[in-house]
Amino acid sequence: MALKVGDIGLRAASAFVLAPAAVLATWAGGLWFLALILLACGLLAIEWGRMSTPGPGGVRRSP
Repeated sequence: MALKVGDIGLRAASAFVLAPAAVLATWAGGLWFLALILLACGLLAIEWGRMSTPGPGGVRRSP
């Protein structure tokens, strides 16, 4: 998988926003931390499903 130059800015921006939110949720603990973990698991499950699906939305398998 090649890294595109345009992706670096998007990745940096998302890290700039998500890192403080993750630290704050971890510091707050309790339900905030649980919400962070559930959100992360949900997003990871969606991403895994998209990567596992053959066709336009997923990975194309070679014959």
